[in-house]
Amino acid sequence: MDSVYLKGIINNLKVSKQDGEIRPHKYLLLLSILDLLEVNNNHENKFTFEELEPVFLSIFDRFFPNLPDYRKMLEFPFYHLQSDGFWFLKVKEGKKELYETYKKKSRLTKKRIMETVDYACLGEKLFQLMSKKDNRQIFRGQIENIINSLRGVKCVLGNNKDLIKDSSSLCDHENPTIVNIDINNRDVSKIPDKQGNYLTDHMNEWLIKAVAIKSNERFATVQEMRTSFTSGGLAKKDTAVALGVTAPAPKHNKAATLPGDNVLDLVMNNPFVFYLNTLSNASANNENATAESQIGHPFFRKIAVKSPLVKFIHEKLAGEKCNIILTGNAGDGKTTIAVDIYAAISGKECTQLNKIEDLGRLVIVKDMSELSDVERTRVLSEAVRDKEKNYLIVSNTGTLLESYKRLNVNGQRASASELLGALEADTPQSIFNAGYLIINIGRMDSIDTAVNVFKRMLETVNWEKCSECKYSEECPILTNVRLLQDTLNTVCERITMLYRRLYEYNIRLTMRQMTGHLAYAITAGLNCNEIANLSLIARQEMVFDTLFFNRFFGDNGKDVHNEALQLQPIRQIRKVDFGAVLHPGFERITWIGDENTHSLRGYPLTILQKLNDKYDKNNPNYRQQVRRLIYFLKDREHGDMDNYIHVFLHSPMLVNFLEFTGDLEKIPPLLENKYRARIMHVLQEYFSGVRLPEEVWQASDLYITLNRRFVGSGTQMVLANFRIEDFKLIIKPRYKVLGSSRGILSLKYMPGEIEMDLDLPFLDYVERRYQGEVAEELSAYYANRIEQFKVRLLNYYLSKNMVDNQDLRILRLDSNRAFKVMRIIISENGLEVIS
Repeated sequence: MDSVYLKGIINNLKVSKQDGEIRPHKYLLLLSILDLLEVNNNHENKFTFEELEPVFLSIFDRFFPNLPDYRKMLEFPFYHLQSDGFWFLKVKEGKKELYETYKKKSRLTKKRIMETVDYACLGEKLFQLMSKKDNRQIFRGQIENIINSLRGVKCVLGNNKDLIKDSSSLCDHENPTIVNIDINNRDVSKIPDKQGNYLTDHMNEWLIKAVAIKSNERFATVQEMRTSFTSGGLAKKDTAVALGVTAPAPKHNKAATLPGDNVLDLVMNNPFVFYLNTLSNASANNENATAESQIGHPFFRKIAVKSPLVKFIHEKLAGEKCNIILTGNAGDGKTTIAVDIYAAISGKECTQLNKIEDLGRLVIVKDMSELSDVERTRVLSEAVRDKEKNYLIVSNTGTLLESYKRLNVNGQRASASELLGALEADTPQSIFNAGYLIINIGRMDSIDTAVNVFKRMLETVNWEKCSECKYSEECPILTNVRLLQDTLNTVCERITMLYRRLYEYNIRLTMRQMTGHLAYAITAGLNCNEIANLSLIARQEMVFDTLFFNRFFGDNGKDVHNEALQLQPIRQIRKVDFGAVLHPGFERITWIGDENTHSLRGYPLTILQKLNDKYDKNNPNYRQQVRRLIYFLKDREHGDMDNYIHVFLHSPMLVNFLEFTGDLEKIPPLLENKYRARIMHVLQEYFSGVRLPEEVWQASDLYITLNRRFVGSGTQMVLANFRIEDFKLIIKPRYKVLGSSRGILSLKYMPGEIEMDLDLPFLDYVERRYQGEVAEELSAYYANRIEQFKVRLLNYYLSKNMVDNQDLRILRLDSNRAFKVMRIIISENGLEVIS
């Protein structure tokens, strides 16, 4: 009875026609619902437009890839399926009148549906039937049978409904195997003798019926064809026996595939792949590359990682009278934080924020840039005047500066300099007489959060559907996924290091940019249909073209892909040219030694072996790919990996810097003494203008001398000296909110509380200088910072009356570059020189 009911749903579907052609949109919408239920069998009977659209477009592309995009619109079936009596739209609260207006005056566009409709649902009986896998298979078979009849060349039907020609028939598909079948003469009563000697009787009968042209002689549905095939014992090894070949060993995840020979396996479109491709602007399918498009999307919640700021802001808003301005750059995640705050305060899931949300005691302004100048000033003023409500105001930094300088409340005018100071501070700052608390998310890096999102992208549940696909073994996307899952911790560590290297060199990437970049590196912008349409050889070659560790850099190991250059992270990474400097030890053992010199295991070893088989060892493209593979996939427990990372990323202090500024509160004494000595060495060279020998030069004091800049003299007058043991390396919090673990390394002169922050570029310069790289030069930025540090030290020296006006000191360098100080004491009777 269930199958009869489901068949009635399909047969009675009210479909529109255009120029005599049936529009397939309603059928494709029903397939989209089936796909969502396959992904999540516990799915509620609530289907949002945002959730359905990527699945619908993916299925549309699969069946009708040549139709223009303007024909592939979900809004038509989403609204008109109501006319069939089993699909119902739930209008948002307070939007009923607007919804009715749209219905009467014009069609419901995508924007209007999302504005007024909360979700759609199926009739209860149909939903319960579709919740069962067996029913879904029957329903899918009936729908796909109809869709296939609409595809390709138009079907020409006689009065007896006999099929004359269908460009997508099984006969066409199997033409290389089944030859000499005259379709026009309909002579398919038997399989030609030269082909039939290996077929069993059942297989003969099944094949004749499968390619039959008359409607009463062929299978009615795909499901009937599959059932007949598998019931005859042909699904597994019997097929191989019948064909006279040895069955291959089970492949990866083979147990998870559908029963049946590969001829009948399905191409499973994974909607999650489509979703990943919408996260970046590397393709036209980038509708989810903004936070507004992400909110409410079911896959967004599968990859989302809550910001630590949500707890901090929630506690502030709930526990005290506090107006918070959350600012930063576009793509930093401000809107997502606002949505999480809405959910935490209201207790409701949020799929779309209005420009201004009034929750009673809390008002959320989603984005100041969406308001007019008058509205922005009004909101800022109301937040200060209203003693009953708290305000959370989200704004880009530029918009905030423009709006804030116009603020005037009860004669109190806003100070732009006060706001600029708060934006540059290391902690959230109160401004406007404690009227607002400024939180600048731009002062916090989002690297760890982005990498955690990457981990969630790779969770097994997102890729289960791929294991059912007939192309899973040679799918380039699934190859990347399995490779990354096999080495997840190592890959995440290396991604973090590379992004951190960019960040510390003042190349800051937003949360949106990093997640879009990582999604592109996984999929290479490909979708399931593109992969399925390739030949076997082309798919196997595509694996090399789309490897994660190449696409991360925007190329295929040889050629740069233009669409990848639309991604800001890839443009910046290519400017730095990571991997261009070679590690001598790595080069020596890799190209001369064993093919698995680096002791790789699992999927990394498999990929390395494929590269070894494909390329000659002297091929520069091959060598570049192996260097990248080792960087991303080899763990640090083997060999001199830290040194290789330093060379690959052009940063000899990166690993140590990350350890120092990570979870450490204090640097271990031996390391602190070692690196402090090297920093003092460089400072002394800068202050004196003289190169000093590495590991030989030792001194107990740091001397600031009077000398001609960049022209070191063997004799210089001492202006001040400081005991080296009074300097210490310390770690300060980078942005003090919720006990942020990432810190700033500083050199501090303890008696005077004088500090100089030590960024990674300066530490890299110190390390290279210590290693004897004479070509290294200190950047103008750090030269200026050292000059400021020197001035503060001199001011302290003078303030403490440490200068003896009767004492002149001369610093001399002897032949082995050691310092010697001569004191010249001035008295009424003359000069006294003490060496």
